[in-house]
Amino acid sequence: MAALLPASLYDPKIKTVVYKMYSLFLDELIIELKATYPNQTNDKLRECAYNIVCLSFGSGWMSNIDLCPELTSKKIAYSLLSELKE
Repeated sequence: MAALLPASLYDPKIKTVVYKMYSLFLDELIIELKATYPNQTNDKLRECAYNIVCLSFGSGWMSNIDLCPELTSKKIAYSLLSELKE
């Protein structure tokens, strides 16, 4: 995915494929979050799911450069999910 994202800026076919992949990931996360947190609003679930999608890509890069190594992807994801418990 890391190579496809920059290429998607210049190639509409690649952009369509990348969009579909991330869109499917987002939609599936929303379904799972809705099942786990049925009392949350759709907007809040979508926001959390989007943040997890972004985390799944960006966190690895930040780990590679040791930026805030104590903030693991798992720790950040649990923090995002804790907001849904409110």
